[in-house]
Amino acid sequence: MANVWSAPAPFQVTIGGQSIWCQAGTHGFNAITRTCDPMEDAATPHGTHTSGTIGAVGNNGAGIAGVNWVASIMGLKFLDSTGNGYVSHAVDAIEFAIQAKAAFAGSGAANVRVLSNSWGGAGYSQALLDAITAANASQMLFVAAAGNTGTNLDVSPSYPAAYSAPNAITVAASTNVDGLASFSNYGATRVHLGAPGVAIYSTGHGSGYVTLQGTSMAAPHVAGAAALVLAACDSTVGELRALLVNSVDAAAGLAGVTSTGGRLNVGRALDACTRPRVTSVSLASDKPSPQGVGTPMTFTATPTGGEGPYQYRWFVHDGTAWTAQTWWGSSASFTWTPTAARSSYKIGAAVRSAWNTGALEFLGTADVDIRPLVSSVTLTPDRASPQGVGTTVTWTARATGGSPPYQYRWYVFDGSAWAAVTWWDTSATFQWTPPSASETWRVGVVARGSWSSGIYEALGTQPFAVRTGVTGIALTPDRLAPQGVGTTVTWTASASGGGAPYQYRWFVFDGVTWTTVTDWSASATFTWTPPSANAAYKVGVGARSAWNAGANEMVVTQPFAMKPVVTSVVVSADRVAPQPAGTPITWTASASGGEGPYQYRWFVFDGATWTPLTWWSVSPTFTWTPGTPGAAYRIGAAVRSAWNAGALEQLGTQAFPVQ
Repeated sequence: MANVWSAPAPFQVTIGGQSIWCQAGTHGFNAITRTCDPMEDAATPHGTHTSGTIGAVGNNGAGIAGVNWVASIMGLKFLDSTGNGYVSHAVDAIEFAIQAKAAFAGSGAANVRVLSNSWGGAGYSQALLDAITAANASQMLFVAAAGNTGTNLDVSPSYPAAYSAPNAITVAASTNVDGLASFSNYGATRVHLGAPGVAIYSTGHGSGYVTLQGTSMAAPHVAGAAALVLAACDSTVGELRALLVNSVDAAAGLAGVTSTGGRLNVGRALDACTRPRVTSVSLASDKPSPQGVGTPMTFTATPTGGEGPYQYRWFVHDGTAWTAQTWWGSSASFTWTPTAARSSYKIGAAVRSAWNTGALEFLGTADVDIRPLVSSVTLTPDRASPQGVGTTVTWTARATGGSPPYQYRWYVFDGSAWAAVTWWDTSATFQWTPPSASETWRVGVVARGSWSSGIYEALGTQPFAVRTGVTGIALTPDRLAPQGVGTTVTWTASASGGGAPYQYRWFVFDGVTWTTVTDWSASATFTWTPPSANAAYKVGVGARSAWNAGANEMVVTQPFAMKPVVTSVVVSADRVAPQPAGTPITWTASASGGEGPYQYRWFVFDGATWTPLTWWSVSPTFTWTPGTPGAAYRIGAAVRSAWNAGALEQLGTQAFPVQ
C-alpha cells in the first residue's frame, strides 16, 4: 500500500452532473458505484497485478519491484468482476482524474501524469476520444494495451488502442526474445512499441504474487517507465511521449508490426532526458580508405546529441597504441599524412559537449589502410576464340601484388573504341555476350588494390574473334508420328546461317533423360529404331559451324511418340469346317497387345489370291458366305491399334475348306 495514492484532504468532483464527495484517505474512484472506493473485486487480481508492474515498492526484500519504485498510483475502476464495463464509465474515470488533479493543483498532491489502460475491445467512441484529448490538455499520457486477439489494428481497429491522439501510446506484448507475442494485437501505424507481456510475475491479492500474460501486462511497463522518466525530468506530455517512443531498442520481431519497430528501453529514455551528452560521432574522410603512403587525408567529425558548440581531440592508432595528435579544440577537422604502409591504422575523434570540461563523452573512429600497388593482371575466358554471335563468354581476372581483395573494372574494344562496361567491383569475373561478328573484338580489365579509390594500377587485354553462328535448323523425319515399336525412322537435319560445312550431334529424350547418341560429325542424317513404346520420346539435333570446335550453336527438338503394336490375332468361325458352299459363316477376331479399341480389316484367300472384303472398322466380326465348292479358302483379319492410321500391325488367318 506504500505506493497507493491517498487523498490528503476531502475534495469534491462533478461526474456526469453528479456531485461526488471524497473523504481524505480515499484512493481513487469507482465509476460503477459512483464512490471513492476503487478497490478491486476478489475474483481477479488484474488491476493489482498491473499496479505492481507499474510501481511495486522496490529494494525491500519482498516479492517484486515495479518499474518505478516510488510511484503514487490512483485507482480508477470502471470494470466489474467479470471484466465488463461501459465506455461511459471509462470516460467518467478519466474525468475524475482530471478533476482530482485540478482540486489539488496548488499543492500537487494529485499530479496525475500517466493513465495506464489495460483494457480494450470497445468500438469507436467520440466521447472517449474527447476525454483522452482532455487528458492531454491536463498533461496526462494515455497508455493503452493493444489487445489480445492477434489482430492488425490498422485493418480492424478496436478501442481505446486504435485512437490517434497526441498523448496516446499503444503497447504490444513482446516475448523474452523481443518477438511479438502470438496473442498480441499489432499495427504498423496504430501500435507504437512493444513491452514484456508474456509470463509476467507481479502482485496478486493479499500478500500473494501471480504470473499473468497479455498486452494488459505490457502496457504497465510503459506506464511505469513514463513515471520513472517524469521522476528524472519534468517533461511535457508531448516530450514524455517522444522520449519513450524514440528510445526503443530495435527488434526484428517487432519491425513492421509497430510504428517504431522496437521494444521499450527505460534506461535509454532516462539517459535521453538527463543532461544531454554526445550519443554518436561519425567520421568522414575527403579520401576513401585505403590510400597510399604519403597521401594527406582530412577527416571531419560530425557528432549527434549533447550540446554544442562541441570540443574535439584527435588521436591516431597505429595498430598497437593510441597517440594524441591534438589537445581539446573547436576544430571538427584533422589532416593526417601516413608515413608507412599499414592496414591497422585508426583515426579517432573524441568529442564532448560545451558544458563538459572533463572527459570525452563519445569516441568516433575510422579504420584506414595504407597499401602497395597491383603489379599485374591477367584475364582468361571460359571459351576459346572464336565463338559465335550471342555466345556468353565468362572472363576471369587474376591480379598479383598490391593489396587484396582487388577491385576490377571491365572494358570492351569493338575495333574502333574502348567502352567501359562495368564500374569498379570486387568481382573478378565478367560475362560478355558479343552482339555482332567481328575479328577485332578485344576484352580488357583494369585492377586496383582494395585500398584504392582512384585510377587503375594494372591493365590486361586479350583479342577475341566473334563469328556468325547457326541461325536455323530444319528437322524432318521420314515417317509421321506416331509409329509402332521397332519402326526405323530416319531423321534429316538442315542447318542455315553460320559457316558451312556444318557439324551435327544427335540426342534422344526418353521422357526422363536426354541421351547423346552420336558425336559431332558432318552427317546430317540419323537412323533411329526406338526399343520401347514411349509417348514422351523426343529427337534433338545440335549444329555448329565449321569454325566451331566447341558447343552447339543451335539446338532443335521434335517430339515423336512410339506406340505399342498388336502382337497377335486369333480368328475363329461360328461353324466348324467344312461347310457347304452358300452357308453364311460369322468370323470373330481377337487381338492382343497394342492399344485398343482396335481396328479390323477382313480378307479372303480363294486358293490363288487374297481379296480385301472390308475397309478398316472397329467391328471384330465379319459374316462371309463361301460361293465355290471345293475351294481352298482362308480367312484373314488384319488388326491395328487405335492410334494407327497406317498399315496393319498383325494378321491372323485360318483355313476353311468348303464342300
